[in-house]
Amino acid sequence: MQTLTYTTSPYYRPDIDGLRAVAVSLVVLCHAFPSVFGGGYIGVDIFFAISGYLISAILFRGINKGTFSFLDFYAKRSRRIFPALIFVIVIGLILGALLLTPREFKELGAEAMYGSIFVENIRLARGIDYFGLEIARKPFMHLWSLGVEEQFYMIFPLLLWGAWKLLKGRVGWLLVTLLVASFATELYYQPIDESKAYFWPHCRFWQLGAGVLLAYVHFRADENRFCGQIKTILESHGDWLSIGALVTLLICLFTFDSVTNQYPGYWALIPTICSILLIGAGKNALINRTLLTHPKTVFLGWLSYPIYLWHWLFLSIGFSLYAGKVPILVTCVLVLLSFVFAYISFAFIEVPIRRMKADKKMLFGTLGVLFFVGAISGLVSLNDGLRQRLNAEQQKALVTITNDRKVPKQHRCVNTYDFVCWSQTGKEDGNVLLIGNSHTEHMMNVFSKSAPDFARVDVYAAGGTRPLENVVQGFSKKQLIRDGKIHHVLTAAK
Repeated sequence: MQTLTYTTSPYYRPDIDGLRAVAVSLVVLCHAFPSVFGGGYIGVDIFFAISGYLISAILFRGINKGTFSFLDFYAKRSRRIFPALIFVIVIGLILGALLLTPREFKELGAEAMYGSIFVENIRLARGIDYFGLEIARKPFMHLWSLGVEEQFYMIFPLLLWGAWKLLKGRVGWLLVTLLVASFATELYYQPIDESKAYFWPHCRFWQLGAGVLLAYVHFRADENRFCGQIKTILESHGDWLSIGALVTLLICLFTFDSVTNQYPGYWALIPTICSILLIGAGKNALINRTLLTHPKTVFLGWLSYPIYLWHWLFLSIGFSLYAGKVPILVTCVLVLLSFVFAYISFAFIEVPIRRMKADKKMLFGTLGVLFFVGAISGLVSLNDGLRQRLNAEQQKALVTITNDRKVPKQHRCVNTYDFVCWSQTGKEDGNVLLIGNSHTEHMMNVFSKSAPDFARVDVYAAGGTRPLENVVQGFSKKQLIRDGKIHHVLTAAK
């Protein structure tokens, strides 16, 4: 590990890389073994707080000294983020072409395209339940969090730069106001539209903003009495704060599967505050100086970004290949494989490229390659998942299996996105709801011929699922019940 020196910055804190290791471990455990570690999704909240802290610390120093350059900032971001992402998308496209059906490969291509331009979160906000079963069939779904961060990087530096010049660096209250506004927006949308509350950037910026505020406190600690007192209190009680924060995160890992229908909401305050406490406790706090700065923990933190990119790609493809019933041994192999590919990405792509100069050539070169890969991904989706790669016999079998799943545009349900949904009228309100799996999907032709013209019969179905457990969880109560106008609910499955 000594040969893989990751950074020489005088501001580098190895304990924050250790916290990254904690974050990615929680996410991988949750995605690989959700029945045991169902609350591990809070790892993303930890990542947000870390990113807000580190990025804003760089901005505060640069803008205050007058050395900040937007070109330099974005060139360094592209050098850090784009190469590994390009590699993962390319391998994902290859695996999809070899292993997935056209329908699955088409979805993968669409996700990769949106992920390459960092708007996968906007796409998912149209009506996807992060905690629903169908999310497991989306190999690049996890790029949503990368989208939130990149959108933050696009907006916040410009906003801070302008505010800093206007307010002569006294931006503390502005940062607090923006954080509160973002949190209030998230709370507003939570009971109305869970998908928007979960995926929209302005509903998540407050978590990055928490890191920004801590960085501001550290930056002003020497000249501002209030900031200095906060920093002193956090560090003087660092041992106990770090212990309490880590224990709380571990409790969340095992218990937060029970609050998924209310998340983020107020519940997201817990992992976000714990992350801030661990960073604010300082590098000399008990947990920070022992566990988080342990060489193996730090090294895992170095790998956290590529691990995050790889693990879900492999787990999702495995989910598709095994029709949702992946053996534990296979899951363990896929997780191990993600660690292997993460090391390859880090040692042979990230580290060598990180040693290159971050300039205009780096920025536009990596951005051009990323957009090119995204365009290829889009073509995969537009060409129906490259159905022509199958031989005639395979295509015939596939048409037989999926023929009844095609829903004419005039019969598609309103406000649905991922499940097969059929409606006689296409209107918002209906009175019959049929819930099921692939066996139910085949009944749509019957409804199309027998249902009265005035009726709306909704069919919510997803192949390879347990309908009452999985399909119902894939829709909010507002979507399923339609304000109480559903008169009959039927289930059909095998």
